[in-house]
Amino acid sequence: MRRVLAGEPAVGGQADPVGVETVDRRGRPVRLAVTLAPLHEDGASVQGLILVMSGK
Repeated sequence: MRRVLAGEPAVGGQADPVGVETVDRRGRPVRLAVTLAPLHEDGASVQGLILVMSGK
């Protein structure tokens, strides 16, 4: 997250997905792929992050 917020370049404009082991709301284990992308306003510096989580 810090690298993306700092504006470090990433291939394709997104950071590489990271696998995360977690637990769903029913208590079952689940593996998620988490990808971050910078949020720019009018081509300016990074204003925030877009976080996308998908089940594997």
